[in-house]
Amino acid sequence: MNDKSRILWIVACEVIKWHNQDSDSCIDTLNRLWRKHPAVTNNKGEKIIAHDLPKLSETMIQVTAEDWSLAQLMSLKHERHHERDNPITTIPQIIVLKWFGKDFLIDGCTRINYWHKNGNTGPHAVLVIHENTCDDI
Repeated sequence: MNDKSRILWIVACEVIKWHNQDSDSCIDTLNRLWRKHPAVTNNKGEKIIAHDLPKLSETMIQVTAEDWSLAQLMSLKHERHHERDNPITTIPQIIVLKWFGKDFLIDGCTRINYWHKNGNTGPHAVLVIHENTCDDI
């Protein structure tokens, strides 16, 4: 992970820390949230069993900052995502994990619902966590 990615990882950890359970580390929280995501399927659309997913580590990932439209964010919502639309704040970035060529919404559903209800088409700040493809580990 390069320096910029490492700083963005720290920011992402601050956003998802309220999902921590007990003494979860940030990477443990990310792995747990990904494993329970309803859209974790293979290319045939079949559900992937949690123990068949790779256990992500900080050396496996990099983080980039992007701006996404509301339409892009809405496309991440799964039918099992909640419909709450009263976020405590709309400031934190949306957290997306990109793995297996798919985008998984990790944190930000309430903010997306709020923006949708209020017609805020964006752009919206997104931190994308994806496979480290660099030699800078």
